[in-house]
Parts: sequence; C-alpha cells; structure tokens
Amino acid sequence: MFSNLLAVPLSGFVLFAELILFCFSWWHSAALFIGLMTELSIKLLNNFIEHIDKFSFSVWDGLHISIIQLVLLLIATCFFSLWLFNKNTRAFISALTAFALFFAMRTADIIHHNLQQKIIVYNIPKQSAVDIITGNTCRFTGDSNILQNAFLKNFNLKPSRIKYRVHSSKSTMLPNMENRILSIHSHSFLVLGKTQRAYQAKEKIELNILILSRNTIQTPEEINNLFKCDYIVADGSIQPWKAIKWKKEFEQLHLRFYSVIQDGAFTINL
Repeated sequence: MFSNLLAVPLSGFVLFAELILFCFSWWHSAALFIGLMTELSIKLLNNFIEHIDKFSFSVWDGLHISIIQLVLLLIATCFFSLWLFNKNTRAFISALTAFALFFAMRTADIIHHNLQQKIIVYNIPKQSAVDIITGNTCRFTGDSNILQNAFLKNFNLKPSRIKYRVHSSKSTMLPNMENRILSIHSHSFLVLGKTQRAYQAKEKIELNILILSRNTIQTPEEINNLFKCDYIVADGSIQPWKAIKWKKEFEQLHLRFYSVIQDGAFTINL
C-alpha cells in the first residue's frame, strides 16, 4: 500500500516516457535527454521498492482465500461502490450481506484448518520432503538443505503451508525418521531407509503409509513380505526410472502404490 503511493505514478511516468522516447528516437539530442530521464526514473523506482522491501512489515504474507470468497469480496466491493456514488440503501445492505458471508466462510475455514491432521509428501526432484501438519503447526522430515535453500522452501513448501493455514514462524525439523514408526492419532507411517535385507517376517508390520526414499534397498516383493500397508509412496528422491519400475511391480502384487514424481505431491488426511 505504501510503496504504491510512489511506485504507481512513477511506473506510469516511465511507461509514457518510453513511448515518447520511441516517438523521438530519430532526434538524437531529445532521445538522449528522454532516455536519461527514463533511466533515472527506473533507478529511483527500483531503489525505492528495494528500500521498502527491507522493512519486516513490507509484505502481507500468508494470505489464502477460495474462489467463492474472492467472488464475495468482488460483489461486496461493487455494491459498496454503488452505495458510495448513489447512496442506494439496498446496495449498502447487499454489500454488508456479501461481507458477512465472506467472513462466515473464512471463519469456518479457519476452524476447519485448526482441526486438521495431514501428511504431505512433496514432489521435489532428488529430495525427500515430508510435512506432518497438526492444526496450525507443521513438522518437517527429510533433507535439511530444503529448509536452508530459500528457493526450494518458498517454491515447494510455502504455497502448501499457506493453503493449509500453517502459521509456524519457522519450520520444526524432526530428527532422522528413517526406519522409525511414527504414530499420529491411530495412524502410523514409516520412512523406509537402509536396513538389513529381510526376505520374510513372521508377522507383517501394519502401517497406514510406507514412504520409500533413495535409501530403500528392499524390492517390492520383500516390502510386501515385511509390511501390510494402506499406501506405499515413493518420494521425490527416487530416480524416475526406478519409480516407473516399482509402479509396475507393485501393481502386479496388487498393492496401492503412489509415486510423487509421476502423480504429484501425496496428501492424506488423518
């Protein structure tokens, strides 16, 4: 809002200056002067925006509204504008009704996400990344470099966390979860890593979700002998050719297999 007070008129000036520069390009002296003024304006615009961006409150982050909520806001804005110009009482009432519906839907959505329990296995090439979301908090397990790399974190994790209204100021990194069964509200999952090969177990381990990573050395047949799973998920660290091969082999065993490389991020509500 504050940056637009200067950025909007200045960007308009830059646009018209470039059009004028185009018209006077044949006149060297005029073109040189107009070009210099345009260059200074662009530098001023960029420096001003960079300066504003340094403030912690410069960006209102973490916003997410649905399409229906967006439509309600547009309707409310139109009726409110109509009331401002024409002093139409019906328009004012319609605007208040649209705003009320918007806030009611938003409140219901916030309450719904406060009660959520879900696991997300992300599709990040050559990386293992799993978010465990409980209400508005999130715990991460996988490759730690994702949290250290701003691009990977903002491009892959941030949009999902905004969508599900996760308000954690920083990511909570779980310790290495490979080969450790984690139970969340009667649901259990396991990230299978390097282990000694076991071809047959006396009793299968029951899991809701089994996540396979780059460190998994068991074959689909061995996994079938060891575990009884609702879902078997191959994360992004698996090589594409291997994920395709596993998909065929698991389908032959009549097991539910999901590859994030082929099918996108895996999300399940607990």
